[in-house]
Amino acid sequence: MINQRESSLAYPLRVTSSPEMGNWLLREQLSLGFTTYQTNRLFLVGTTTEGKIAVRERLFDKPMGLYAREDRLYMSTRYQIWRFDNHLAPGETYQGSDRLYVPSRSYMTGNLNVHDVVVDSEGKIIFVNTDFSCLATVQSGYSFVPIWKPPEICPGTP
Repeated sequence: MINQRESSLAYPLRVTSSPEMGNWLLREQLSLGFTTYQTNRLFLVGTTTEGKIAVRERLFDKPMGLYAREDRLYMSTRYQIWRFDNHLAPGETYQGSDRLYVPSRSYMTGNLNVHDVVVDSEGKIIFVNTDFSCLATVQSGYSFVPIWKPPEICPGTP
C-alpha cells in the first residue's frame, strides 16, 4: 500500500504486510509505532475500519527510543526527548484515527546518543545515555543526571 500522503522520500513510501495483518490489528485493537534513525522517521501503523493498513510518518532528527504510556508517547531524538499527548477524547476520531498525538513537551539532552527511553511508575523519564555509559534522567538545569552506571565501566560506583 502507498501512504495516503506524499512521502518526503525521493520515492513513494510502500508498506507491505501479510494479507491478514490489517484485520489482525483491527481485531486485536492494536497499532504499531517504531522509529528509524537511518531515515529520520517516526512511523505509526494502524488500520482503517475495513482492516486495511494505514501508515503515518513524521520526520525527526535521528529518532531512536519510543515508549508508549496510557495516552502519551515518549521519543528520544538526537538532542531531545519528546513527549506527545493524545488530544482526542474517547470515541473521538481525527482523519479516521482514534489518537492524535501532539508534541506537548521536550527535554533538551544534547547529543548523548539516547537509544531507549521509558517512564517509571512514578512518572520519571529514564533513558540509556550511550555516550556516558549510564542510565540517566532529565532534570531542570542539566542535560542529564546519571542514576546508574555499570560497575564494570566505572569501578567503585554504586
